[in-house]
Amino acid sequence: MINSIKPIAIIGAGISGLATGITLARQGIDSIIFERDEALSKNGSGMTVSKNALVLLERLGVLDQLQKESFRTDKIIIKSGKNKITELNPDILYTTRQKITEILAEHYFKSGGQILFSHNLVNFNNDKKELLFDNDSKYLVSHVLACDGINSKLREKYFASNEKAIFSGFNAWRGITKEMKIDSAEMHYGPNAHLVTYPINNALDRCFIGIVKSKNNLEESWMRKGSADEVLNDFKSFDDSVFPIFKNSKDLFKWGIYIRPPLKKLFVENITLLGDAAHPMVPFLGQGGCMAIEDGFTFGMLLKNLKLDFFKAQNLYNLIRIKRVRIIQKLSMQIAKVNHLSNPLLTNSRNIIMKYSKIPQLTQKKLHSYDAEESIKKAIQ
Repeated sequence: MINSIKPIAIIGAGISGLATGITLARQGIDSIIFERDEALSKNGSGMTVSKNALVLLERLGVLDQLQKESFRTDKIIIKSGKNKITELNPDILYTTRQKITEILAEHYFKSGGQILFSHNLVNFNNDKKELLFDNDSKYLVSHVLACDGINSKLREKYFASNEKAIFSGFNAWRGITKEMKIDSAEMHYGPNAHLVTYPINNALDRCFIGIVKSKNNLEESWMRKGSADEVLNDFKSFDDSVFPIFKNSKDLFKWGIYIRPPLKKLFVENITLLGDAAHPMVPFLGQGGCMAIEDGFTFGMLLKNLKLDFFKAQNLYNLIRIKRVRIIQKLSMQIAKVNHLSNPLLTNSRNIIMKYSKIPQLTQKKLHSYDAEESIKKAIQ
């Protein structure tokens, strides 16, 4: 049986899919989300949300609730060993992917949106505009938004057939503890590695994300468990003041960071890519989730302003987003090199620049002051 549904199908109930669904709903445009899993992701990894995404969440009516269940500060302390290098003052909300996904879904449901779980996409027939899922259900749609992550099936079929994931040269660790009640965000530099720790809510539950430069690529999975001995070995060159967060985290996870070659275009007829399906990136600017929110807001607002002209919306979306995400992708890789220096002379030079120049603050300000709505207004003039 073939079902004819609402005009827009969103594949994936992650951050990009839910942000897009809410944006569309607030413009009076119906959508339906298809999610392969049985429920929303319970992945509790930490996430930073900077001003460029915070302003959009506020406009979508989501920010107030998210703030109540997260931690917001304008201070992050940068350290090398036991020594404080400097302090940066970006307006950042610290939360988890689980929490932001949960709240976005709640608002999507309140707006009349629907999520069909246990719908794993098998194929999309672009000629017939027909979605086929592994439960044998079929749906006719007018447009598909691929928000199904770095391993997007739609990207694989219609944009980059046989494309291979590229190991970035970095492996990552994460964990969360309730045992350390510290109300500051901190970044620690070490040789070939760096560590970021921050509270994720007002109860001061604390998350850490540790990145290690490595030639040994791990699998591309956020759910691979590691041990305390492993993480301590990876960060053995660090000052031992950071070790308690490893020892106190209930679960430790370790995975490889992969990227995909940049695409020249983020759409084909009837399909548009958003979030990690469009532009996976290394996490050194904390902008992956923020880019997903910007993508969803941008496409939704374009569609409204262009009166559901999908072709025009796709072209302007591509024009706006390609330039923005390529800047972020390039800068993220540059920051990766800066964060993982091992040469003492270069490390010392980096620390001096961090301490005495305005380059880090100006760079952050430029990135975080971006307003997707302003970009949309300029594009449609």
